[in-house]
Amino acid sequence: MKEIAKEELRDSVVEEVRQEVRKEAFEDGVEDGMRKGVLTGGISTLIQDNIEDGKSREQILTKLMKRFGLTGREAEMYYDQYTK
Repeated sequence: MKEIAKEELRDSVVEEVRQEVRKEAFEDGVEDGMRKGVLTGGISTLIQDNIEDGKSREQILTKLMKRFGLTGREAEMYYDQYTK
């Protein structure tokens, strides 16, 4: 009987830990998604505002790299994505 109780307790604890890990992973994913949404919204706004102001592609790419810490390749990717 004691063996069964120990196993049930262990299984219960293991399941609680699994649920907590899932919950934390979900919350981390939501947080990460929100951060990415804010970032991409800011990038899109910067690109569109600078296009409206008559800035060149090169000037906009430089600003993207400076303001958002992007590589040249990442800046080009976002520029191409938001100017189509």
